[in-house]
Amino acid sequence: MAGTKVCPYCGVPKEFSKENTWNSDGTITQTKNPDHRVLFYEAEGMNRMLANLEQLVGVLIDRIVIEGKRKSTYNYLQGMFSGIKLLIVKALLRRRVYETISARGAMLGYGHYELLDLKAGEFIKVFGRNIYSRTLFSGDIAAVFNLVEGIPAGLEFEEKDGGTVITVVPGEELEEEIATRLERKVLMPTPGDIAYDRCPKCGIPLEFKDYTWDLEAGTITDDNTGRRMAILGSEGIESVFRELEAELGEEISRTIIEAQRIYVVETLHLEEVQQHPDYLVRQLALRGMGNVVSFDISEGGIQATVENALPHLLVVGLLQGIFELFSGKGSDLSYDYNDRGTLTLNAKTR
Repeated sequence: MAGTKVCPYCGVPKEFSKENTWNSDGTITQTKNPDHRVLFYEAEGMNRMLANLEQLVGVLIDRIVIEGKRKSTYNYLQGMFSGIKLLIVKALLRRRVYETISARGAMLGYGHYELLDLKAGEFIKVFGRNIYSRTLFSGDIAAVFNLVEGIPAGLEFEEKDGGTVITVVPGEELEEEIATRLERKVLMPTPGDIAYDRCPKCGIPLEFKDYTWDLEAGTITDDNTGRRMAILGSEGIESVFRELEAELGEEISRTIIEAQRIYVVETLHLEEVQQHPDYLVRQLALRGMGNVVSFDISEGGIQATVENALPHLLVVGLLQGIFELFSGKGSDLSYDYNDRGTLTLNAKTR
């Protein structure tokens, strides 16, 4: 991404480290909007989890996932652009907003995007390469179209030139029941005592020296694992899970955990989970998924307590998968998640 400045010490884009804050309580929040939590998470991990989930439930879930993400992104954008700001965007800055959002995706690990064409009230056309998640990005771009054009969005896809052309056109009005499912809950985080060695120049945790940004490709790579990372709004993932529950029933929560467990067992390396427990605790915090305040793992089971756990279903599946990879055996799981965001988990060898 032309013009992006990077930290001379750690190599992280300055805008990335400026916009996101790693806190002592195991959360990552937007610096200017501390109520908005984000995750630094494996992009392929999210895709694989959703693919596993679709296979487990036996029905296509893309439409549900896109709708859940669209609602969350639309709600977030409304807080940024409303009243006179939105009127100015529609009157004078429509193209610039679309171009800016497309360009910012590269810094966040979303891929390379270009605005190809637009016509107010009729369509926008975006070319994407290395798209981090077609379903999640589709929800994002549909939400932008909803806000700027003021109408529902429909999506069309065409594979072309090594990427995907996404065309957003006017869509059908959503049923009221579907349109009112978004119920955002802001959890007040429990204080923690996680300390980071920070970059002396930009202040981001020094672990980020081990990640490589390719701003032209729009990718962030973990140099230690080779896995691709991206910044995701935790509320967006929670919104997707709520949408899935509303469509498929409450039992979907257990299925999401199972889909995540499968991803972890099939993807993580044994050497990763055999490291000192402090390493795993640290990795959870660096991803903004919570503060592990107790953790005991052995061949027979795992017991853990995680404060500020979010999204808690992913944390549960992650910890169960780590245990099964560590022990080489299946497990029986029990957990509790309270309204303060504290997760307690117990898994034992089956």
